[in-house]
Amino acid sequence: MENKRGFLLAEETLKIVLAVVCIIGLGYLLVSLYFSYSNSQDLKVAKGALDRLIISLNDKEASYDIIGPNSARKWYVISWPYEGLMPESCVNLGVQNCICICKNGANDVLTSWTNSGFLSDCNDLGYCLSYSKNILVSDSDGVRSRIIVTSSSLKLKMNYTEEEVRVYY
Repeated sequence: MENKRGFLLAEETLKIVLAVVCIIGLGYLLVSLYFSYSNSQDLKVAKGALDRLIISLNDKEASYDIIGPNSARKWYVISWPYEGLMPESCVNLGVQNCICICKNGANDVLTSWTNSGFLSDCNDLGYCLSYSKNILVSDSDGVRSRIIVTSSSLKLKMNYTEEEVRVYY
């Protein structure tokens, strides 16, 4: 006499395991699609914000209210060259001065807020534009830094000289 119950149990277990693997695979695919769409929408908002900032700079406006993407990871505005470093997109433009809005990748916690981390972020998911003068993005004390941009409005102030433009908050 054969034990058919044990055989059916193994067959049913295999079906359940395959179903769980398929569900996990579909879940991964859906999450990947969501983040891909989210990143492209964030980049579109970031591009618009930087384009409007450049227009404000060209019009020599005294201030500009910047609104960035509504994202879990931080976006920031930074000017280049920064300690001799320059993102690939700026190098490809063949310019000496550029300003970028970049998403903090935070792949490596130790380097994410260093110059090489900023460079990596701008190369991975950033948008850069050239400007005719040197641009200095700084804090309110004039120390060169990056400006974190959020989905709420942040007033940037601009100070113009013959040689450069200083953008600060």
